[in-house]
Amino acid sequence: MKKIILGVVVVAFLLYACKSSKSTPTPSGPTVIFDADQCTYTGPASIPAGKFTFDWIVKDKKRDQYGLVAATLKPGKTFEDLEAWPTTDPPSWLNIIGLTEAGPKSQQSVTYQITDGPVYFVCFYTPPDTKFGVIRPITVVGGKTTDIVLPTITPHAAPTRAASPRTVIIDTDMGWDGEAAILYLLKRTDIYVQAVTVSGTGLAHCNPGVQHASGLGALAGQADLPVACGRETPLEGDAAFPPDWRIAVDTFLGTGLILPEGKNPAVGKTAVELLIAAISSSPEKVTLITLGPMTNLADLLQSYPAVKSNIAEIYAVGGAVHVPGDLGGIVASNQTAEWNFYIDPQAARIVFEAGIPLTLVPLDATNQVPVTADFFPLLQASHLTPEAKWVFDMFTEARTHLLAGGEYFWDTLTAAILTEESLATYEQDTLCVIAEAGSQSGQTQIKVGCPSVRVALTVDTGRFQQMLLEALNNP
Repeated sequence: MKKIILGVVVVAFLLYACKSSKSTPTPSGPTVIFDADQCTYTGPASIPAGKFTFDWIVKDKKRDQYGLVAATLKPGKTFEDLEAWPTTDPPSWLNIIGLTEAGPKSQQSVTYQITDGPVYFVCFYTPPDTKFGVIRPITVVGGKTTDIVLPTITPHAAPTRAASPRTVIIDTDMGWDGEAAILYLLKRTDIYVQAVTVSGTGLAHCNPGVQHASGLGALAGQADLPVACGRETPLEGDAAFPPDWRIAVDTFLGTGLILPEGKNPAVGKTAVELLIAAISSSPEKVTLITLGPMTNLADLLQSYPAVKSNIAEIYAVGGAVHVPGDLGGIVASNQTAEWNFYIDPQAARIVFEAGIPLTLVPLDATNQVPVTADFFPLLQASHLTPEAKWVFDMFTEARTHLLAGGEYFWDTLTAAILTEESLATYEQDTLCVIAEAGSQSGQTQIKVGCPSVRVALTVDTGRFQQMLLEALNNP
């Protein structure tokens, strides 16, 4: 009996081994293997320029995610320089050809378009982003020597506008995605950005915020873009963004990037002064988009209530309607509010109750557009204008920060929805903002008798990314 059982076990094992070998065949071509915190390459030492396909096998199972970058180096840099580079944050002399991520114990076929050489592979795992190996260069036959030079950010002529562009005023906290949103709107030929106001209660401090917004205008061919900043304290309370967040935004996430200098004609004006002058002088009703705490708009409506007659509608990023807030562990006592409304809930309440048509883009929608590694190769392949190069440089230099988790295209999505209604689906809600201090301060609450607000719920993520890249690359 024991012999029969043993025979059955042996046969079963052989059948399983045979089945396993068929399900995961041994690669016969070029292969990159991740195993025991090491990455190795098996394949030809030289490849022709064009499509290069290889198998990537991750044998490790100790990490949550693994990444593989194919890149070339600026002349003068060597394998030793890349091997000595201590982080996964790409140095200025690294030109990324492709980026792929995979989970543990996985196998996939990867294809990169190779035009330059030699090509290096950088291997890393996440989280946190940790480089654990560099594969020696592969020669590219028929490719040219890479000469990567960081683009010079210079102003250029603004694109030709549509016959009757929509007049828009941007109110922004100047966060990293707010910068991308401003460039997106400046590059849209169907939009005329009349002015930008910076929320002093937002992420950027007033002086750098105004300088950055004016510089973005100059970069996009609108050096005379009027920019002003508002009050630096909420209408009520003392809520504020964390100081380290504000410093990061003031310094472009620590990238050291520099914008051209604008010729701001609104120097010396407050945000309210600029808003009332711009809205009152506009021959058509103005669309407002607010990308941060609503302090400036509330100040305007309290000081000049009659201005409402020349405001067509408001688009705003903020709030959380059917999903939790995003204050996280930073404000542990409040799990319902979103940051923009938490900072100045009284301002949000005033804007909601003003009777101006309002489209709200809350966390319900923005949670669907996280910043992921998949966006980087798209941006890498599409940065043909100074504006697109600026966004590419910022994303590349701040890659580790942006991929650390918790970063979304909040402001950029709101700008895109303003230009293309069909990008999202909506519901009409009666919505209040709780302005009183406490654990629910800043919460958006559906309640009978509250103002009627159009709320964006679902988003076409792929189309949003395509719209962003197309606008930034408009010549």
